[in-house]
Amino acid sequence: MIKNAKHIMSLLGKSKISAKRQDDPARCLKRGSTLSANRLAGICAVAATASHQVPPNERTRTVSAGLRSAMTALLLAGAFALPDEVQAAPPLAETQADLNESADGSLEDAERELESVLVSIARQYADKPLFLDRLDNAQAAWELFVEAELEAVYPPTEFGDVFDSYGSMYPLCLAEKKQALIAARIRTLRSWLAGSQEGDVCVGSIKLQENLGAE
Repeated sequence: MIKNAKHIMSLLGKSKISAKRQDDPARCLKRGSTLSANRLAGICAVAATASHQVPPNERTRTVSAGLRSAMTALLLAGAFALPDEVQAAPPLAETQADLNESADGSLEDAERELESVLVSIARQYADKPLFLDRLDNAQAAWELFVEAELEAVYPPTEFGDVFDSYGSMYPLCLAEKKQALIAARIRTLRSWLAGSQEGDVCVGSIKLQENLGAE
């Protein structure tokens, strides 16, 4: 992809092309081989035409003018267009309702992942009922913590209604904050699924890796 006008000039020898390259299209094409064929052909055609229509002592000035014309044409033709993958990107959400809905969807995905991790732990540690009982207690306490944390971040105000207090962004912000808390919890729980290694003395109830079954 052509990056900018300076890129074109550097590929073709900055502001001028030698007499040999003006008369030899193959040399010109080879010199600018990093350009696409169609774009390069237009530039080289300008240079070659200029070299045959003016005296040698006027060639440099004419070719420079020709290159400027060629670059202008390339710009108008879309030579500096964005890559296809950028042009094809889906449109961004345009309304606050769209943003809130997207945040809710991401939060639901995080909650499903958390539930999946808990199910996997229950399966891997089915022979450790005392541990699972304590894990249930810990999970219940964590859920209370999340609720209290969110209320601390967005406490009631003199305005009463949360939308009056925190604006239309409130649902999105609340969902993103809760999602971050869930992500942190998932990282903690995955320690029981990753397992420990021989010699780790502070792993507590985490099983050795070789004692964990395949998921």
